[in-house]
Amino acid sequence: MAFADFIFEKLEMPSVEFDEATLLVVAKELPGLLKLNSKHRNTLDALNILDVIDDDYKGHDLSELANVFQPVWVFEIAPDHFLHTKDISEIILKVAAASPQLRSPILTEEVAQAIIDLDGKVGCSSFNLEQAINAAQWRHAFLDIYRCLESIFYFPWIYKIREVAKPGARFLELRDRFREDLRWSAKEKESIAELFLLVSNDRMKEIEASSNFFKEIYNDASAKRDAFGRRVYFARNSLVHHEDREQPGTDMPSSDDYQTLTLYVCEFLKAFDAMFGRLCR
Repeated sequence: MAFADFIFEKLEMPSVEFDEATLLVVAKELPGLLKLNSKHRNTLDALNILDVIDDDYKGHDLSELANVFQPVWVFEIAPDHFLHTKDISEIILKVAAASPQLRSPILTEEVAQAIIDLDGKVGCSSFNLEQAINAAQWRHAFLDIYRCLESIFYFPWIYKIREVAKPGARFLELRDRFREDLRWSAKEKESIAELFLLVSNDRMKEIEASSNFFKEIYNDASAKRDAFGRRVYFARNSLVHHEDREQPGTDMPSSDDYQTLTLYVCEFLKAFDAMFGRLCR
């Protein structure tokens, strides 16, 4: 099935002709979208097009110029379509959900589906999910999913405060109040440890039991669930810092570890939304 037909069948978005006007709009508004085809990446071939420019030059035919770029499909989103008012990240995520060939080729089906299933969950912005579904490396996919986790670091602390606060107070209201009145902010390492004390699910426990990354914690009978959160935090620090100051010389996570961690954090976010999502919306 042709790509345009596939998108129409899955999302009911008809394709429209990529004509001369569209080329001009794309070149102006989306300059990073157009990519030269392999032939015209050759300097000599490119110069063969430009060398005709002299005093008598009257311009290239736009259809000829369009052919030097890799194919671009344009789709129309009707005013009554459910994606009409959505931002570009939400649209890309829906297209990726419908069209597996448009996801990053490094992602396994399980991880890709886990990322897509986070759409609409608490803390899971469409931007981060779209970045993860298109990640070129596993560590980047993990980091974008981790950023969803960062957005709920406030929760354990506000959850404790709410227990002694006025009945019916919303978590986001309390968070903003304390940030403003008390100049409060969640400490990252302590926050992720507290989060992992709150929820888990069976899939997370399967990963903990089978992954070498969690082996030391899993085999420690005295370890609590917050240790898994701190281990995830260590993986994040391995990406954004040269080394972990608290554990210098510790082996960095491998590509396989980041693949496992991406799924693991997806599962945590899903479990968190199921248990506490109503309090955060």
